[in-house]
Amino acid sequence: MVEQILVLKEEAQFSAGSFQRMEWKDGRLALICEQGETVRGSYTSPEYRAVAFDELVVSWNAVVPDGCTLEAFVRVQAAEQWSHWFSCGKWSVFSARASAPQQSEKGLSMRDGILNVDVPGGADQFQLRLELTAQPNAAAPSVSLLAASIHSRKSSREGGDPVQHRILPAPAYSLYTRDSRLHALLADPCTLTMLANRWGADVLPEEAMYACYDSTSENCSNPGFAAAFLGCYGLESYVVYTDCAGLKKEIKNGCLCAVRLHSSEGEEQYRSVVVRGFETDADGCEFVFVNDPTASEDAATEQRWPLAQLEQLWSGIALLSHGRPDNGVVCAPARYAGELRPTQIPGEYALYFRGERHSLPTDLCMRDGRCTATVCYTIRDEHAYATTAQKRFYYTHVTSSGHVWLDTTNMPAGTRLTFYLITDRGQMVTAGLTL
Repeated sequence: MVEQILVLKEEAQFSAGSFQRMEWKDGRLALICEQGETVRGSYTSPEYRAVAFDELVVSWNAVVPDGCTLEAFVRVQAAEQWSHWFSCGKWSVFSARASAPQQSEKGLSMRDGILNVDVPGGADQFQLRLELTAQPNAAAPSVSLLAASIHSRKSSREGGDPVQHRILPAPAYSLYTRDSRLHALLADPCTLTMLANRWGADVLPEEAMYACYDSTSENCSNPGFAAAFLGCYGLESYVVYTDCAGLKKEIKNGCLCAVRLHSSEGEEQYRSVVVRGFETDADGCEFVFVNDPTASEDAATEQRWPLAQLEQLWSGIALLSHGRPDNGVVCAPARYAGELRPTQIPGEYALYFRGERHSLPTDLCMRDGRCTATVCYTIRDEHAYATTAQKRFYYTHVTSSGHVWLDTTNMPAGTRLTFYLITDRGQMVTAGLTL
């Protein structure tokens, strides 16, 4: 299989397209903002010819500050006719992310950020578009990478040369050790967290879940959102259709990747795992090392599969992450330091910022039947952890008084806790507490 991937990240590559209220600045394509105004700008790529394809996925890396949004679009030519613009999703970690509902046209359909082409002969051209918006007084959003990958169902996959033994270190997180209310959504976010923390980001799976949740499809399956989340931490990341030969190349270059698998529930259900290595035994049998977040506990996620097992389950989609380039800019979910103080009610603690008490909404964690925040804490022990997510977390709630409930009844004096409040609007509050 020959990878069909377009990656725009240099000025010369972007300059072939057309700009509206955009400029190349400091190694990035940036919106030209004016104080006190709502500003909208766009970038439209040239029309690209390609071999006939049946699927296309778009991904991007961008700085999208609070008060800004980015929406990606694609259109294709099939049967000698250009389609309308399909939205790949509206993105920001600080506001609700959403794909456009029910997008279809004459054999073309967009689902979870992937454009499917069910037209005889497939599509043979595509064009990309970005629209950026900044509210008054918001910092300017900018784009460092725009990518599109195409796939033909008729293409064959290559296994590549056997790898004798190459395994990369990777943190391991099981979704079953996280917030139980989110288990149905956490497989892909756990995988993303492993990739991000491999490069030192120190993300929590719940942060990744809230940042990638699509309020339209009610899942975390949009691959463009996944690449954008890693891009928030300055990590060059994009989605590609590839094969085992492509995965082996990434591992040889020292880069983990995430692959999307068909789940056991059926072809329309997916989950992802981290690929972290390959080896070949004395009999010539090839194996792949993965971290599977659906395992029962963190240690059990590290698994060795026959390569044929991966090939059977794999959809062909991979998320690649290559670390921080020179123009990598961090615009990740915000983190704030607070303070917890005991109240007159046993087990209830009030949250303070800069000495001012803040009463939390009683529906903070659940609104309109959807999880909107996670409240949890860790207890300090004598172990050293490479990442925060490897600690044991205890999940709790906001009380009817607007306080945080902590079950400290049987904890001895001197116990040290760290409190975390993670929201779906790109914010996390932490606070230390010593009993």
